[in-house]
Amino acid sequence: PAAQVTVIPDAYDEGLFHPRERAACRGDLGIPLDAQVFLYAGLTFSYRGLEHLVEAFASLRDDFPRARLYLVGGRPAEIAPLQAQAAALGVAARVLFPGQVPLAQVPRYLGAADALVIPGTVSDETASPLKMFEYMAMGVPVISVDRPALREILPPEGALFVPPADSAALEGALRQ
Repeated sequence: PAAQVTVIPDAYDEGLFHPRERAACRGDLGIPLDAQVFLYAGLTFSYRGLEHLVEAFASLRDDFPRARLYLVGGRPAEIAPLQAQAAALGVAARVLFPGQVPLAQVPRYLGAADALVIPGTVSDETASPLKMFEYMAMGVPVISVDRPALREILPPEGALFVPPADSAALEGALRQ
C-alpha cells in the first residue's frame, strides 16, 4: 500500500551544486582558461573504471596538448596506481590529483570542467551514483558508462554513453 512506501530520492545540495561560470571556477583553481578539462569527482575504488579514463585521456596527448584530466577525491593508496599509470603513459603532468577536497570546493572543480565523466559504477543494473545528480545540476556535459539505470535519468542531449571498460570508446567521447 502507498501508505507503507517511502521514496528516498538521490539528493544533492542544490545550494552547492548549480551552474557556475567556468572562467571564475578556473580562476579560483588556477586552471588555464584555454585548457580542455575533463573531470571525475568521487571515490577511486577499482570498480570505478578510472584506469580506463586515464588510458583514454593518454590517447589524446598529441592531438590535445592543452587537455587536463582532474581526478578529484580518493585515498592515497587508490590514487597511487593511477598516478603510476599516468606516468607510464607519459601524461603524469597533465593528470592532476587534488585528492579529497572539502565538499564546498567540489562544485568549483565541476564548474571548471568541459566534460564530467562517470567511467564506471558499482553495479551493472542498479547504479544511481550521487555524482550523476551533482554533475547534472552543474549543467556541464556528461560522459557516462552505458548502464540502463543511468540512461533512465541522464538526458541523451546532455550525455554521451560509452560501453563499460572500453577505453577506445571513452577516448572517442572525450574527443567529441
